[in-house]
Amino acid sequence: TTAETANFTVEATDSDAPPATDQQALSVSVVEMGAVTYFSAASNTTDTTNLDTWQDKVVLNFSSGEADDWVILAFADNLGDYWGGKVNVQLEVDGSTEGELYRRQHYSNHWLPFTAMSVSNLAAGSHTVKLQYRQMNEPELDVSIRNARVVAIKKDQLEIAFAAADTAQALGTSSADIVTLNWTPSAAGDYLLMYNTEFLGGWTDTVNIEARHNASLTDAGADETRGGDDFCTWNSVGVVSCDTSSQTAKIAAWSSVTGKQIRRARIMALRLSGSPFASYESATADSQSTTTLT
Repeated sequence: TTAETANFTVEATDSDAPPATDQQALSVSVVEMGAVTYFSAASNTTDTTNLDTWQDKVVLNFSSGEADDWVILAFADNLGDYWGGKVNVQLEVDGSTEGELYRRQHYSNHWLPFTAMSVSNLAAGSHTVKLQYRQMNEPELDVSIRNARVVAIKKDQLEIAFAAADTAQALGTSSADIVTLNWTPSAAGDYLLMYNTEFLGGWTDTVNIEARHNASLTDAGADETRGGDDFCTWNSVGVVSCDTSSQTAKIAAWSSVTGKQIRRARIMALRLSGSPFASYESATADSQSTTTLT
């Protein structure tokens, strides 16, 4: 863990009688574990538009000296209008859509989350990540966005496993695996697991989504969308302890009626133990809590 040069001598003895010996001076250079390369941008103010052309909320420009995988994360609060105005939010990486939300709300004062995650292989050079929003269907109605953030993390020396099922899949009424990630840890330790997907429900049609790690159910949610063509986002994150055996993480889903959809189902496992993220903390409270307090 300390950057220094270790000098030592190796001596070899053979099996002759009498035995012969020889020595060789050697050294090993230990370098510090490099810091994580990342770029981020945020805009927390509330912006509003009634335009149906894409409006930039956050633009992140950065350069990479070499080709590598990059973890791209995005988040924003979004607000549509109950009477028909649909808010459309997207994450764009170098001109390609990597995540999208399209939703009309049940109530006009409810801020809803947009989340997106991707692992993209980016060439050496300059890159642009955008978080954009616009209004759809009703030009006289406003849509709003706030607390928008994007982060780009270079894989470099990080240990990352990733799986994706981006094409839209029709859901049945019984649970089915949508995407599966298999990986084998290099050593026992903690991993950050992130799950992200987009789903289409209906006015009264529920979509159920589960996040699993090995035999454990780590998270589950049920939601609906107001319209039959609305896609919303679902995200879960947690820290799990893994041994050196093969590990499996899954997103499973089903709906109350057939024909609902799920797309851009993605899972990432990022090693924390022994990595540049070695100084980390996490906390969990999985039990259900209830309150009548305001």
